[in-house]
Amino acid sequence: MSQNKAINAASFREWFNQSLGEETRLQIHKHGADQHLFEGYGGESVLYDRFTEEVWEIVMQGESSLASALGDGDLGCLAWLRSAMVLKASDKLAAERYGGPSAPTESGAAASL
Repeated sequence: MSQNKAINAASFREWFNQSLGEETRLQIHKHGADQHLFEGYGGESVLYDRFTEEVWEIVMQGESSLASALGDGDLGCLAWLRSAMVLKASDKLAAERYGGPSAPTESGAAASL
């Protein structure tokens, strides 16, 4: 059984900038975040639980509703929602870092939970 990497950051933004390399952040900007990026940290749910309030703030910035922020998906499924929120927050932070709109969140991956 593999050990998850420690999350020592005080914020999701800090974790994103310190834990993911430049190439990974650029790939998120170009193609969108996917679940495999977060496996070494225990998955999106661990990051969501640790940084819930900030993840919501990042995702909802400039959005009129949760549905407009996340698109199609099972908003009634907590596992899907937690995953989709972390993926979308990552997409938005990458777009903020590199400019331009965020890449589409890989909702298919999150929806398959």
